[in-house]
Amino acid sequence: MSSSLDITNSVLDFSNDKTAAEIDIIAGKIVSLNYHRAKTILSILKSKQEMASTNVTVISASEISNQQKTKIAQSLSIHNDKIVFIIDENLLGGIVIKIGDQIIDGSLVTRITKVKDLLAKTHVN
Repeated sequence: MSSSLDITNSVLDFSNDKTAAEIDIIAGKIVSLNYHRAKTILSILKSKQEMASTNVTVISASEISNQQKTKIAQSLSIHNDKIVFIIDENLLGGIVIKIGDQIIDGSLVTRITKVKDLLAKTHVN
């Protein structure tokens, strides 16, 4: 017997290139076939559906290779062509990912600023 995660992963793989309306149809079929696991599966599908309609921007300090772009897209469960990639040398290194109004800042400039602020707060005489 398949777990909810196995079913969800299969559905996500299958629905990767589907529209929101097609995902709704898939969700309806899941409810009728797997009622006891439907809440978990539908929650994951809803997140995927929301992600498909969300603007995603990846900002990096230098050019990102196609392989890296694909890995980022896969980790976000979104197609590569739905992500805007921007280069901002002011980041010094790392990346910033903007998903809708959420920001994941893994840039070197932010890390340096945090260390600088921490050192300023712990000033030793």
